Amino acid sequence: MAAGLGTRFGGLKQLYPLIDDFSIIDFSIYDAYCAGFNKIILIIREQTQALFEEHFSRLDTSLIQISYIHQSFELPVNYNDKIIRQKPWGTGHALLELEGHVSSNFALINADDFYGKDAFKLMHDNLYNNRSDCNYLIGYNITNTLSTNGSVSRGECIIDNNNNLKHIIERHNIRFKNNELIYGENNPISNETTVSMNFWGFTTSIFNTGKEAFNDFLKEATNFVSDEFYITTIVDKAIDQHQHFKVLNNNAQWHGITYKKDEEAIKHYLESLIETNHYRKRLCNHKINSF
Repeated sequence: MAAGLGTRFGGLKQLYPLIDDFSIIDFSIYDAYCAGFNKIILIIREQTQALFEEHFSRLDTSLIQISYIHQSFELPVNYNDKIIRQKPWGTGHALLELEGHVSSNFALINADDFYGKDAFKLMHDNLYNNRSDCNYLIGYNITNTLSTNGSVSRGECIIDNNNNLKHIIERHNIRFKNNELIYGENNPISNETTVSMNFWGFTTSIFNTGKEAFNDFLKEATNFVSDEFYITTIVDKAIDQHQHFKVLNNNAQWHGITYKKDEEAIKHYLESLIETNHYRKRLCNHKINSF
């Protein structure tokens, strides 16, 4: 998913250069390929496609396919007269844009989050080697997903003893205050909480559920300019319909660039991975020719 505006960051962070002109998404594509994925679909805003095409013109894509779809603002006819919208409808709507472009199980990530090699391998092996009717989520410990430069929003996962996802709750304004982790105004949240960073594995049955959830959202929306439709809304509805979601726990440190000041930390982290041979040094030349 690469259609976000990057408001807090101050620009198109999906393509922001971190190491030798390469952004987080370049590392994610490389990790996905190494894990066994061979087709990449980028969900973008139409006006940014030229920027993405220029960026990826450096890739040797002989072994991996990269294509684009646009996250539009098209809605059912009876809603069109209510819409004056300047930004995408949210992650749930981005998911729905994939209908017709995938025909089997698929993974979905944020373009501006660094998940690491292990997360892609874990997702691929479960998504394609285990139960075909199961959906998956890579879960992170909340303390491994925070920014030192400001508050964040995360999906709190309610999980049973078998790592089945039972419910997911959007928590906003998560930060430390007096060494205590809180969200919202002043609500405590456990340091052991598992959260979603939007690394999902879905079956195609998610689309029918998603369309139902989006119609419900539109009926209940109070602000058609700013209300957002989240993946978590679709997932909760799918769980209510007895679709199965398994949480795959990942103890790795998540990295992202929510704020401009986050750049230094993730840059140093990526450099350390290159120095310890987690990535081939030629990945960070002026062509990603490792494919």
